[in-house]
Amino acid sequence: MKKSRLLALTLVMAMMFAMLAGCSSKEETTTAAPAGDTTTAAGSNEPAPPSENVRKDIVIAKASDVVTPDPHDGNDTSSSAALRHLYNSLLVRDVYTGEIGPCLAESYEVVDDVTYKFKLREGVKFHNGNDFNAEDVKFSLDRAAVEAKVKFMAEMIDEVVIDDEYNVTVTTQYPYAPFLANLAGTQLSIIDKETFEQYEKEGKSYGEFPIGTGVMKLKDWHVNDSFVMERWDEYWGEKAVADTVTFKVVPEESSRTIALQSGDVDMIDEVPPVDIDRVLADDTIKTVENVSSSMTYVGWNMTKEPFNNVKVRQALAYATNKQDIIDVVIEGKGIEINTAWSALGDYFDNEIYKYDYDVEKAKAMMAEAGYPDGFKANIALNSDERSRVAQMLQTQWADLGVELEITLMEWGAYLEHISGKDHDLFVLGWSMSYDPASTALALFHTESGGATGNRGWYSNPVMDELIDKGAQTIKGDREPIYRDIQKLVMEDMVFMPLYSKQCIVAMAQNLEGIRINPAGSHMYCYAYVNE
Repeated sequence: MKKSRLLALTLVMAMMFAMLAGCSSKEETTTAAPAGDTTTAAGSNEPAPPSENVRKDIVIAKASDVVTPDPHDGNDTSSSAALRHLYNSLLVRDVYTGEIGPCLAESYEVVDDVTYKFKLREGVKFHNGNDFNAEDVKFSLDRAAVEAKVKFMAEMIDEVVIDDEYNVTVTTQYPYAPFLANLAGTQLSIIDKETFEQYEKEGKSYGEFPIGTGVMKLKDWHVNDSFVMERWDEYWGEKAVADTVTFKVVPEESSRTIALQSGDVDMIDEVPPVDIDRVLADDTIKTVENVSSSMTYVGWNMTKEPFNNVKVRQALAYATNKQDIIDVVIEGKGIEINTAWSALGDYFDNEIYKYDYDVEKAKAMMAEAGYPDGFKANIALNSDERSRVAQMLQTQWADLGVELEITLMEWGAYLEHISGKDHDLFVLGWSMSYDPASTALALFHTESGGATGNRGWYSNPVMDELIDKGAQTIKGDREPIYRDIQKLVMEDMVFMPLYSKQCIVAMAQNLEGIRINPAGSHMYCYAYVNE
């Protein structure tokens, strides 16, 4: 871990624990990938619950539904929670240590800076009984490299060569520092080539009838109500303990807390800030606290006036009182973020380019930009918390004459809306990947405009060059590059970072076996309830 990241992390953790001794979780966000794409390392022995008197149908309350169980068609956190149970990737990031190791590839060799050889695991089957082999790996990686939402994870691949049925060689177009980490992400999960091609002939969508090699398989899906996965008895690795895991969609924040307290659900991934004290005082609930890997930010469509004017974007930043937003929206249980990614990212620097709250300066900049009387705009969002953020901005920006109309949308429709070019403003979250290259590429590169992550359609050749240089620097010092990226993001006000929340996971006292990950990439399939 780099010194800068260690210092930042120590500070953040100290601040978090000073605010509260508790637990944590996170609101639906998009993710740059390996953060949120962890699973468990392979094993051959099925763990047994300590008692026969257990319930193994587990219910998790979720703020939003799975958008798609097609791994190459989604980069949102809600979908990743399902994907890491339904599929496997070539490699895996250990849920506890964060270390990358073998998964569908039982071993691998880094031949040189652009060449990787993978020995595939034999005897693995897809949920429909088809055999897994090198054809599926090549097909999956080739497909991912051209799919809009996940191409940033695989577009650096030059060629996937099938050496034989269980050996492949992957070459990249250039050295790419986080390539192995990318191969551990849910976005590069391996799908069944034969089934995909059959679905195409039948006019069926892989997202409707997903077939993976994962520890669980899809049982039932009622859109915007429940997503049910069941144990896959033929799983090649450590088999699930849970018979079923149900993601129950409960959009309203306090309703999730009530559902946990009443026993209707076994766990909630995120305790709403307003409910934290109540949950901590409830002796029927246990909690886990982590520093959140997610950052909440305000984005703007830079293809439209007035947001194509950097002075307007900077003026709005000066007119935003972040601490007031933190105090009101999340009950003070979070920290202000003034940089391109969350505190868990390498080279995090929260002081590199700050916009202190200064309404008079903001007014002067608005006048310079040609908007002395402000303007009208729409801000889109998808949750109660983000609605409160928008209401705070509505009040604060009124000092500049800005009139905000607020539009609340369902998660899937919201993602589709803000991935196009019709929106004005939006409030979203981003979960930091372990390597900043993936985050920078997804959020700020010209070629990532739209659903990939750059939903403001920002384009700057200087930024593109910095991002490419950072990703391709394997042996050199990357820190100066990522400091320059952070500074340019804030100078150009590509988006306005707001805060990272205290992250609290809460569950019933008798729920056991959940594998909690600090980045929010929890594994639910090994859970059971003592009765």
